[in-house]
Amino acid sequence: MREPLLPHLYRAAGVRAGERVLDVGCGCGDTTVAFGRVAGDVVGVDVSEPLLDVARRVETGNVRFVRADAQTCALGSFDVVVSSFGVMFFDDPVAAFRNLRGTGGRLAFLCWQDALVNEVFAIPLRVLGGRGGVDPFADPGWIEAMLLEAGYVDVRVAGLRETVRLGADARDVTAYSLGSAQVRELAGDLGQAARKILGAFRERERPDGVWVEAAAWSVTAAPGG
Repeated sequence: MREPLLPHLYRAAGVRAGERVLDVGCGCGDTTVAFGRVAGDVVGVDVSEPLLDVARRVETGNVRFVRADAQTCALGSFDVVVSSFGVMFFDDPVAAFRNLRGTGGRLAFLCWQDALVNEVFAIPLRVLGGRGGVDPFADPGWIEAMLLEAGYVDVRVAGLRETVRLGADARDVTAYSLGSAQVRELAGDLGQAARKILGAFRERERPDGVWVEAAAWSVTAAPGG
């Protein structure tokens, strides 16, 4: 699902040969490995040991994975700090980004736009009358203010829209959607809600899967002095 958006992150980060890269919220390590093809040294950090167990299967000579909370742990020195949808889960974003700024690296990350304009999440919410506005990272003004407070400068937030494959077919995607706590809370009658959501996803179904328009922000910033 993220693949069509990732080239925007790679361009925004502008990693050069020999640079040290920190990948925050690296998950199973796909972006970490991709940066490792260019960078001199790449460290992926995440708080989830099960995800890191998967990531470590693809460790190479210049790519390694560490279990660490990027909000509080000493991280060392890096040229670039990147994240693919991994920064939205900090308990205290200002404190977290102050810690990341301490690496000395320039910043580049992706995060989602508001759930009601981002069809990765919007379709079942629209069907069930849900609201957006839950995630502060959906607000570009908030992102800029937060990063400035954390000590970054030259903050830039650019909107991205790409068509992405959400799942194999409408039934597959509906089942996944019903696993969301927000969707289940809105659903009431789960069977009726499932039928409505299934009908909406069938309108986006193609022979090769369900395709929707993803809306994200590409954010870059430089560490202040």
